[in-house]
Amino acid sequence: MIPHHLRTVVITFLVLLLGACSANARCVLSRSIKRASASNPMAQDSRSQQGVNKIESGSIADTVASLHQISADDYKVPLEARPLLERLKHQIRDLISQILTTTSTEQRNSVALRTRIWDELTSRGVTIGQPREHPTSDDDWESKYRYGDLFDVKVNHSVRHPDLIAVTTTLEIPCGQDSSLYVFRKSSRDWRLILAQEANDYDLISGAQGLFDYRISPGRSREFFVLTVNVNPWCTSNWQSLRYSALRPGLSAYEPHALTRGEETIYLGVEPPPYKLVVKRKSFSIRFSGESSRAEIMNGITSRDHILKYLIRGTRAVRISR
Repeated sequence: MIPHHLRTVVITFLVLLLGACSANARCVLSRSIKRASASNPMAQDSRSQQGVNKIESGSIADTVASLHQISADDYKVPLEARPLLERLKHQIRDLISQILTTTSTEQRNSVALRTRIWDELTSRGVTIGQPREHPTSDDDWESKYRYGDLFDVKVNHSVRHPDLIAVTTTLEIPCGQDSSLYVFRKSSRDWRLILAQEANDYDLISGAQGLFDYRISPGRSREFFVLTVNVNPWCTSNWQSLRYSALRPGLSAYEPHALTRGEETIYLGVEPPPYKLVVKRKSFSIRFSGESSRAEIMNGITSRDHILKYLIRGTRAVRISR
């Protein structure tokens, strides 16, 4: 309750304000709001955020339609595309979670699940595996690209871990793709997301997770780890960054426990695949083509094989070779 003396002051102020406006009772308030908005960027940001929230509250079809209206800007990801890309990833993730929970046990194999996910997504207006035509013959290709297509969805229901289902979703972006990983665990009532790896809110396409792959280690379900590897997308050069992480479920799906993370230079001008993964119960290795030594470069050898080997020791991974 407002004290009586303050209430009197407020009422007096409003009377004077309305009197000053005379014929138009909203003029002073309108001018005051406009001045406050012009001098307060936080107010403008608030309105922008309200617009984002309005977009995010829509359907998958709404998000895809909005992304289809956005042109690529060279290597930069347009500001308006960033929250929409994240929103689309989360909408697809939530749809997958719903499908896992409502699918009968006998139909919960990798092929049947993938088919149902594809059918549900295409029925919602998502283009999968058949990117729309984009000009590629002129110098203005990037400016004509449109966001909003899905390159692939893959499902892995491992025999070694029958209580786990891993799903990767891959969005189309200029000069590459952006993959996300979701690992679900069977509970008494549903399939719970226990580990997720996404790249979000990146300003350059190199922030996306391109050429993505992963492995789940064998062993007991409570002791497994997930090795993820990706290469940054880019429109030029065979020399890029290989990024890897070994993760265990943590406090939440988006807060995993990292056994290790790392980054190396990779050379992509080799026969695919660009790297090879080997994962065992207590170790993993990554083989790829990378930088040569200075002496090798002097002899005309610009790239050579590299292999990273790690041992899992408790809550961390220890490198044992390069």
